[in-house]
Amino acid sequence: MKKLKMGLDCDEVLFEFFRGYLDFLKDKHGKFCRYENTFDYRIWVSFPEITQEEVFRWMGEYFISPEIESISPVKEAVEGIERLAQNYELHVITSRPDWTKDITQAMLERHFSRRFEAVHYAKGRDFKEASKSKAEIVKELGLIGYVEDCFEYAADCMNEGTRVLLFDKPWNRNFVLPNSMPRVYSWQQTTSRLLLMGGRLR
Repeated sequence: MKKLKMGLDCDEVLFEFFRGYLDFLKDKHGKFCRYENTFDYRIWVSFPEITQEEVFRWMGEYFISPEIESISPVKEAVEGIERLAQNYELHVITSRPDWTKDITQAMLERHFSRRFEAVHYAKGRDFKEASKSKAEIVKELGLIGYVEDCFEYAADCMNEGTRVLLFDKPWNRNFVLPNSMPRVYSWQQTTSRLLLMGGRLR
């Protein structure tokens, strides 16, 4: 029987990218930004003393630095993906820029070896390199569910008819969620909800 398809964002759903990047800003550039104070995922909005140009320039430095190797998976994500992969065809959809493909693939292989059918690079609100949005990719793939941490992306996907879970993060806590977009607080909860979506919980 052909497996149903599920999708997952990369950063903050699979990997703790933000914590690592904020540590990099502190250690390499003397910018102290508290993770819990990141009310907007656009760092230059949460911390106006840092410009948008600096954020992108330093993010480029971060992606090619040794520190990128120390990014950890989100707690229990490895175990959750292992269980989901037994029941679903899994797709990663990320708005990381195209030039990070080799780095991203290496990270996924290191921690989630051969668990994903494909990695899709979407056009982001700030990175415009890709031609398709997350919502367009989600619709084209025919996913029955998708997990995202950015409310705007999650809402776009939901509006295309896909069931979406919003992974709890500081930058999405100010939004009032519709009933059709449950907030999840852990990978244990995420795994259970995704298995229920496809009637695979057992």
